[in-house]
Amino acid sequence: MSIESLFLVLIGVLLLAAGVSSLDSVLRFRKPDSSYEGTVLASTLRTQIDEKERLIQRYYSLDTNYTDEKGARKTAGIRSTEQYYPGDPIRLMRQNNVLYPYIRSGTDTLSSIFLILSGVMMVITELLYVHVSMKAASLGLAGVFACLAVSLFRSWYRDSRLHLIPEEGTISELLCYREEKQERTIFRTNTWYPVITYERDGRSYSFLSRNGEKSSTSFKVGKKVSFFFDPEAHCVLEKKAGPGTIAAAGVMAAIAAYGLIATLIG
Repeated sequence: MSIESLFLVLIGVLLLAAGVSSLDSVLRFRKPDSSYEGTVLASTLRTQIDEKERLIQRYYSLDTNYTDEKGARKTAGIRSTEQYYPGDPIRLMRQNNVLYPYIRSGTDTLSSIFLILSGVMMVITELLYVHVSMKAASLGLAGVFACLAVSLFRSWYRDSRLHLIPEEGTISELLCYREEKQERTIFRTNTWYPVITYERDGRSYSFLSRNGEKSSTSFKVGKKVSFFFDPEAHCVLEKKAGPGTIAAAGVMAAIAAYGLIATLIG
């Protein structure tokens, strides 16, 4: 097998893995006992700094009251990178018997399925090229682009239906997470992350962005940044599928159509 063939198969495997992971996340979020509506009772900012003044942890310790799947009221202590005030509504999700602030999945079932199909068809395309014919492989490749187009379009369509509130905040400080060998975090290590402050409902809120960079020069304190607030999930959404996503879907669809037509009439 040539280097080019191995590269195409690797891409197919990566697409397949991404689709399976995404589908697993979506299905877990859809379980009736996977998310709960609650209220914040108390909120305390906690930070841990090492001897070189690099950040180990920055989070809000929240005491919450929520309704479980049986309708019973329970209390739980959780950690959140977003600020909440006592009395604020909060949505929680359970993973591995641990409660976390809800994070909206970046995709849905249909988008994940078509992403899986694109990976499968990429692998099949290489097999068709080797064992059948160039024409069959061309049809398979057109199918790959068609599946990717549908997956991207579905992601854009899903996000376009969310009732998000546009917000604008300011980078108030930059924090560097040091390498932590013993404790796993959702943040990359030795990376700079901005703390973003904004006004909502007459109150000042802040959150630690998940978008980190290796260099502190990538961010500037005082810079304005745009994001969204999801009133249904009671949390910040830093990015959503926008015009670039639908444009990419259009390009993929055009390539698929051109490949299909050229192969059939060729």
